[in-house]
Amino acid sequence: RIRKWNPRFDLGAALCQADAARFGSVVEKMAVDQLLAKDSNADLPLWRDARKAASWLTTQRGTAALPHLQFCFAAPLDTEPWHREDQSTLKNPELRSARHAAGDLAAGRLGPEAVPLFEACFRTPQPEVQLHAVQLWAGLKSTGDTAAITARLREILAGEVPACVARAVRLAGDWNPAAVEEDLWRLFAHKSRPVREAASQVAAKLGESRLSRAADLWLARRADTRLAVAAWLRHLGTPAAAATLKSRL
Repeated sequence: RIRKWNPRFDLGAALCQADAARFGSVVEKMAVDQLLAKDSNADLPLWRDARKAASWLTTQRGTAALPHLQFCFAAPLDTEPWHREDQSTLKNPELRSARHAAGDLAAGRLGPEAVPLFEACFRTPQPEVQLHAVQLWAGLKSTGDTAAITARLREILAGEVPACVARAVRLAGDWNPAAVEEDLWRLFAHKSRPVREAASQVAAKLGESRLSRAADLWLARRADTRLAVAAWLRHLGTPAAAATLKSRL
């Protein structure tokens, strides 16, 4: 008898391909039990085995599997840093997260119907996964989701992981910087230099019409914030921006 979940599931999936009517429900139960952490013989609950289970359910069951897949996407990452990183990132050539890989598959297979999976990522603090979920969500290019995507993106921008905040700023710059404009100005005062630099670069994409902001921004007490303002003007690169900057030198 094969006890470990991974080889047992591989065998079941192969048998399902040969006779879906006979083995489909058995393999589906194995996949669902893995996602719900009910399989005591799983090697890595809610990690590699969960990714395989999620991928099978996405391809074989589609939207019918959404309630179970949401559980997987919402599951919190381990609090121990080493395990957390391993759960969040699998070292393939693109360093995609385990849940990122399942998310990529879901977005491709389910299209807009994958949105509940992206929303599920925000049920627990996992900005590494949430960032990729928003990226996939924005990639669906559904104008009706702009408000929801903005709200989720702002959650990441207000987070406590500087690397994720900086990446979220750049994502906003590629997607719709005007949607998070107020957050960009606020981030000029962020404690992290990479975050301030990212905010100044993306704010420049808003154009010269925002130059009126400069007067208030210059009043910041912290030198780091004023340096971010100067960086914004340099990135803007227009004669008017140069004149505004020169007036402060």
